[in-house]
Amino acid sequence: MLINETHFRPIDTPKMANYRVYHNIRRGRPGGGTAIYVKRNIDHQLLPLPDPLLLETTGISINLEGGGSIHLYAVYNPPARVLPVDDLEALLRTNQPVIIAGDLNSKHPAWNSRATNRNGKLLHGLQNTNNILVVGPDEPTHYGTVGRPDVLDVAIIKNVTQFFTLDVLDELSSDHNPLALHLGDDHDEEPAVPTRRINWAQFGDVVNSFTGQVPSLSTVAEVDAAITSFQSNLKQALDASTHNTPQRRQANNLPIELHQSIRERRRAKKEYQRTLLPGHKRILRILSAQVRAELDILRNDRWQELLLSIADDNNTVWRISKNLRKKKIHYPPIHGQNGMAYSDQDKAEAFADSLELQCSPKYINADIEHIEQVHRTNRRYFNNTPDEDPIDPVTPGEVRAILKRSKPKKAPGQDGITN
Repeated sequence: MLINETHFRPIDTPKMANYRVYHNIRRGRPGGGTAIYVKRNIDHQLLPLPDPLLLETTGISINLEGGGSIHLYAVYNPPARVLPVDDLEALLRTNQPVIIAGDLNSKHPAWNSRATNRNGKLLHGLQNTNNILVVGPDEPTHYGTVGRPDVLDVAIIKNVTQFFTLDVLDELSSDHNPLALHLGDDHDEEPAVPTRRINWAQFGDVVNSFTGQVPSLSTVAEVDAAITSFQSNLKQALDASTHNTPQRRQANNLPIELHQSIRERRRAKKEYQRTLLPGHKRILRILSAQVRAELDILRNDRWQELLLSIADDNNTVWRISKNLRKKKIHYPPIHGQNGMAYSDQDKAEAFADSLELQCSPKYINADIEHIEQVHRTNRRYFNNTPDEDPIDPVTPGEVRAILKRSKPKKAPGQDGITN
């Protein structure tokens, strides 16, 4: 969610459950400000901003599943300020897909505004001289107390190849209606991620069916072959006992009374946007406050129900307290040899390049003959030293003890077998 005119103060801590927030406040005077709310399960990074930058801006980069990334910026330009075109050009100076959205106070018929102002002419000129597209919705986004409703909130799009739609939502109680920018085709929407469930009783039966007489192993090749066979049997047993169940989408389980209040508030907002009468605005404010109060009551009631339903004989209390106290760490981008690294893969490559550079042997002004003599001495020692302390065979009890000490719910290793 790209938000502008947040009016955040330095002492404010804007939070939302399951979302990470990035925001920049206006310095020097109140008002303004931009923010971006992004779901925690989305792979993303905070983007550094050009300096200096007059345009109020917050930006992130989202890593796409098929590779690459897309840059998203929430921007705001006050009505009395001339649109800083140089700032927009700096944000667009990349080969990655870019979407810049917000209230630029720039009006032009090219994006469905009813009038044209100075900032609109500047933005239209930027569109004509750059490979970008400025789009606005088909209906007004701003309903002020003075003047006619008009389109003030727009999106600047560059290098985006997907089909997109921009729609106005009759939501919230602001004088600006929110916009929904949808990328891609509805028919291309991916299904819900399935949940894996393992039948451990079936897993044990399958593993027992593979177990036979323990062979006598005397060579390294026989040990390696036995390990490979054991890993293969475990993976076959895991696949045979694992069942995927479709993940249920969260249903909208709000009470009927709250749904009715929301519908009444929407009707009141449409009526006020149509007439702009003070009486209709007063009704809208009353209904908006009523909806907020009912949501607070519902949230508190559900929290009380959760606390009363907690049993004393399980670890539910511990899990809830852990989630409340846990602070998720967000790792910023790092500097690599090829520039800034944002994604996990690019960061791993940057670390690998750095380690390779640090751990590579340095033969500058080195005594090559002495180095080769050390290598020969080491090889001669290890090849001729007898094995006077052979390792005792591993017992089943030792294997069982190691497995019990293993931490569960950990990611699998190279063999694909979890703990």
